[in-house]
Amino acid sequence: MSQVISFLRRKIKLLDYLFLLLRCLLQSNLFILHILQFVFFLLFFLRGGGEP
Repeated sequence: MSQVISFLRRKIKLLDYLFLLLRCLLQSNLFILHILQFVFFLLFFLRGGGEP
C-alpha cells in the first residue's frame, strides 16, 4: 500500500512540475507577444511619420 502511495505522490509531483512549466511558457509567450506588438507599433509609427 505504501508503494502505491509513494508512486502516486511521484506522479502528482511530476504533474505539478509540468503545470508550472506550462504556466511559465504561457507567461513568456504573452511577454513575447507584448514585445512584438510594441515593435510593430514602433515600426508603423516611424514609417507613418507620426500616424500609426
